Amino acid sequence: VGFMAQGVLLLAVAAIAPRPARHAPPAARTIGLGLMAAALVVVPLSGPLAGRPWGAIEIVGVTPDPTAVFTLGLLAGTAGIWRLILLPVPVLWCLFSGATALAMDTGDAWLLPVLAAAGLVAALLPRPAPDGRGRRSG
Repeated sequence: VGFMAQGVLLLAVAAIAPRPARHAPPAARTIGLGLMAAALVVVPLSGPLAGRPWGAIEIVGVTPDPTAVFTLGLLAGTAGIWRLILLPVPVLWCLFSGATALAMDTGDAWLLPVLAAAGLVAALLPRPAPDGRGRRSG
C-alpha cells in the first residue's frame, strides 16, 4: 500500500512540478544523478557480486531496491515540500532491505543504507527561494 501511495504521489508531483531540478542546488543534482546511476548499475550488479545468481538481478521499476534508490535520486532534485513528503518510503525501504541483507549475512548489506544516507543528504540540502532572491527554504 505504501508503494502504491508513493507511486500516485510521484505522478502527482510530476504533473504539478514538471521541472523539479530548477531550484535544487548543484550538489543535490549531482548526488541525485549519482543515485540514479547507482540504481541502474551498482544495485543490480551488487547481487551477483555478493554471490546471488545472475537470474535474480534487480532492475529499476521491477524490483523494490533499485526503484527506491532511483526514487531517492529523483527526489534529490525536487523542490519544495514534496521531496520531504515523498522521502520516507524509499528511505525506510532501503533501511529495511539493508537490515534484511545484514540478517542474511550478505556482502552487500551496507549498500542500500549508504545510498539512503546519500539521498537524505541531497534531499535535505537547503534550496534557494523560487523567486531567486537567495532566501533558503525547506
